[in-house]
Amino acid sequence: MRKLLIIILFPIAIIHGQELDGINSIGFGWSNTGSIIGSTFNKSEVKPAFNIDYKNKYDSSKHYRFNLIFELPFRSNNATTFENLYFSIGIEKPMLVLEESKINLYYGFDIYYKMNLRKTKLYPISSYAYGFGILALAGLELELKNNYSFCSEINFGFGAHQSEDGSADPNSGLILWYLDRRSTKNISLGIRKYF
Repeated sequence: MRKLLIIILFPIAIIHGQELDGINSIGFGWSNTGSIIGSTFNKSEVKPAFNIDYKNKYDSSKHYRFNLIFELPFRSNNATTFENLYFSIGIEKPMLVLEESKINLYYGFDIYYKMNLRKTKLYPISSYAYGFGILALAGLELELKNNYSFCSEINFGFGAHQSEDGSADPNSGLILWYLDRRSTKNISLGIRKYF
């Protein structure tokens, strides 16, 4: 396994990356490719999730980022529900070893806030199942043409979350919080435009 990783990563280590033109960028992609592929093997039900993000190159060593990650809404019992709606902000740093090719690698971290939203006829919008936490991330961009790039990212972290159905402890009436591992982008795939 170690030899296979060395064979795969060696070309990336000797390639020199280049900065795409533009200070700001907007990206759109499919966030949970890893979960969808994994669900075909263990027959679990996973909904597709998508992300829209914005990045700003503050300087050559630091980029600020904002992400919106969401699952497709579904309608049931005259209610439209948006589950696992994540808002995250963070910082990423490019790996400066890569300076003259079309491949850019980066790493960083995000802090996130999560909730579920429900819209019904009686209540315009209600929210439940809140959570917050921190995510470590690593990503790759491959420059295409006209300041477009193919982007992929993976993140992993943990946070404090309420139960998914918003239920409370029957004895105390308090909503329970628990620590949970999270990966909002597990092998995300997308397109980014720099401007």
